[in-house]
Amino acid sequence: MIVLYIYHHISKFVPKGYKEIYYESGFLVNEADISFMNNYDNTVNGGFHWIDDLDEGENFKTIPSNPEREGYTFGGWYYEPECVDQCDLTTYIKGEDDLILYAKWTESEGDNNL
Repeated sequence: MIVLYIYHHISKFVPKGYKEIYYESGFLVNEADISFMNNYDNTVNGGFHWIDDLDEGENFKTIPSNPEREGYTFGGWYYEPECVDQCDLTTYIKGEDDLILYAKWTESEGDNNL
């Protein structure tokens, strides 16, 4: 079960597709419309790093911390899993569609001084 959620006023936001799981908690449950995905196999939280909920025309109020992955360097947030088009979180303005962003990973170089 995914345990990642954010509180916004009296509502709880959960990732798309998980609304029914949390509905019985007694909170007003809404699905977030922005998802930041870790973008690799066997990751925690079903692959979600962060979720957010923005209204159309809003920009990010909180930019999540960079994810960490052992043996890899984080290379930014991208619009597609293949990491072709990078999203600038400081200038992004929410449109009418949901947004899923994917982390880019570059394998870290090992210690070559052995």
